[in-house]
Amino acid sequence: MSIKQGDYLKKLRTENHLSQEKLAEKLGVSELMPLFCELDEVMITLQHGVLHRKQTLANGGEFCD
Repeated sequence: MSIKQGDYLKKLRTENHLSQEKLAEKLGVSELMPLFCELDEVMITLQHGVLHRKQTLANGGEFCD
């Protein structure tokens, strides 16, 4: 079975985010998940990078890109 690199990365990011979301739920802080997504943007910007993201699970998207 062949998996395209983009599909693999999308799956990996989504699974990682789901783990974070489950932990936040367990700790009773689910409302903080959108802040974690925003933190990605802050960290990339501090490294002089650009984050191209159209959606995240925390903000109602189908996956984190």
